[in-house]
Amino acid sequence: MSYANRGKWLESVITHVNQIYEMNNKAIIRKVPTDINYNTRTGKAFFKAKGMVDFVGISNGKMIAFDTKNTKGKSIPFNNIQPHQVDYLQKIKAHGGAAFLLIYFERYQELYALDIDEYVGLEETLDRKSVPYSYFENIDPVQSRNGIAFDYLDIM
Repeated sequence: MSYANRGKWLESVITHVNQIYEMNNKAIIRKVPTDINYNTRTGKAFFKAKGMVDFVGISNGKMIAFDTKNTKGKSIPFNNIQPHQVDYLQKIKAHGGAAFLLIYFERYQELYALDIDEYVGLEETLDRKSVPYSYFENIDPVQSRNGIAFDYLDIM
């Protein structure tokens, strides 16, 4: 799996979870498409602009916005989350929405939800370039339940 596609598995799982949420009338949450241009002369594709976040939607009258991140390592580097994504999520939170990151640690096969304010606090206070897995050891991972892999709405 290439570096560019390592998060596709997680995105596809969360897309499936979102379909179950919608079928059960729990939420409507959709993957945000990224606009791509194609240069016919060079045969290369490129992003038109910076993407937002991976998913946006609504549940019980509350807007939800989040980004999914996947790591093979023992930490999630701060530079994996782009400043424009943090800014967008902070704005959603400031307007009363739910804004967070879903972080999957492949090594441990665990998914964690991290509120955007908590993430920003860690970025400002940790004297390192990443959030270590050890930070999450005292937090319950997102569980699979009721036939839903990674029932992340349950933690909201």
